Amino acid sequence: MTNGRYFQSGNARLYFENKGQGEPVILVHGYSTSGAGQWGEGFIDRLAQEFHTIALDNRGHGHSQMLYDRYDYGPEMGRDIIRLMDHLGLAKAHVVAYSLGAHITAQALASAPERFTTLTIGGAAGRWLPFTAEELAAFDEEADELETGSMTKHILKLWTPGAAKPDIEEVKRISEQRLRGKDARALAAVKRSMPDHAVTVDAIAAAKVPMLGLIGTEDLQLEAMRELSRRVPGMRLVEIAGATHGNTPSKPEFGDAILDFLKRHPLQGTAA
Repeated sequence: MTNGRYFQSGNARLYFENKGQGEPVILVHGYSTSGAGQWGEGFIDRLAQEFHTIALDNRGHGHSQMLYDRYDYGPEMGRDIIRLMDHLGLAKAHVVAYSLGAHITAQALASAPERFTTLTIGGAAGRWLPFTAEELAAFDEEADELETGSMTKHILKLWTPGAAKPDIEEVKRISEQRLRGKDARALAAVKRSMPDHAVTVDAIAAAKVPMLGLIGTEDLQLEAMRELSRRVPGMRLVEIAGATHGNTPSKPEFGDAILDFLKRHPLQGTAA
């Protein structure tokens, strides 16, 4: 992409990149990656042919500021999306988000639905209340491990269901690769804040914003996404056969579905 810029969002200096012209589309990436890392030049270039494409680096990720307290994250991450719109003078925007980005934007949608033209969420359906004791413990255990410079627990939790799990040496290699050049302490703080992204399905449904869900059939979040689509009136769900949490964004069907959905829900006018 081009035109990398910074803006101040609350207590964090955040980085974003712009490309293209037209209706604004904000891209919100997943955990431990970045705007460029999540979406790739091919997808961004394709989207920018028809839309003003804005890829945000979440706080604690990419070129954005690293912070080390749980309370620097949580709901602040959703507010960053709204503050980015404010910074750019956008009353509304399409938002496309994946994995952690989907959890973040689901909460932001519930608090400020009037700012969304549409919402596309992939790989996750929002962090719904209530959490189990096991889920809360897992967040802290994964954060504790990250503070030692490893993310093996996080990797194994998201491993494709039914697939043979790697041995410990292979997991360590994957962990080292994913953390290379990243701030593990900041990622640990993000991990501790994940319960603070909580939202109810009723709040998502009440937003009455056109929604698209994208999920691989080998993703752990498949059933949650199906449940969300049953409970949100008019939500469109696209299941990508054989795709995993990790590779769904690279599938041609992923980009095709997003472009088709955005064109059907223009900022001004009605769905085609």
